[in-house]
Amino acid sequence: MARDPVPAHLKKNLPPLSLYVPEPKFRPGDAVDFTQVPIPAAGETRRPDIGDTAQSFTDLAYQLVRVLDEDGQAVGPWNPRLSPDTLRAMLRSMRRSVRLTSACSARSGRARRAST
Repeated sequence: MARDPVPAHLKKNLPPLSLYVPEPKFRPGDAVDFTQVPIPAAGETRRPDIGDTAQSFTDLAYQLVRVLDEDGQAVGPWNPRLSPDTLRAMLRSMRRSVRLTSACSARSGRARRAST
């Protein structure tokens, strides 16, 4: 049997342990309702300047940053105003990067399994 790391004379000074697990609003298979989530208009959320410190825009982590309008077009300050050719080249580059990352991950997984 494992020995208790806390001596008995110190335990009386420790607060009792407790764990609160909140009840989920929805269970698997339930119809989900997102009406309580505020959805701003596209382009309404401010865009921080590239030179801003991280502390100046922590509020963006706690809200929805909506960039695309109902037609799928970038609007407001988040619109990069890039040509379609540039956007396609960026997408191709991202897809190549994902494939490379996946290949490296698979290779390291095989190496790890082979070493055991």
